[in-house]
Amino acid sequence: MATSSNSSQIPVCPRCGQAFCCQLTTQGSCVCSEITLSEQTLSDLRTHYEGCLCLKCLQEIARAYAVLLDT
Repeated sequence: MATSSNSSQIPVCPRCGQAFCCQLTTQGSCVCSEITLSEQTLSDLRTHYEGCLCLKCLQEIARAYAVLLDT
């Protein structure tokens, strides 16, 4: 997972570059677990990005893949 340069290890989304709060480490589950992505989409993401993506990017990707599947 990419992190910002400060010592608090705030994750940075490798897709958009924005820092975000990953609740997996603090609360045991993260809101990103509520995003449903196909195994193929997850595989594509793992190929293109290292680490976690922020919720906004995951939502955008989920919508984009849903549109592709509907066409």
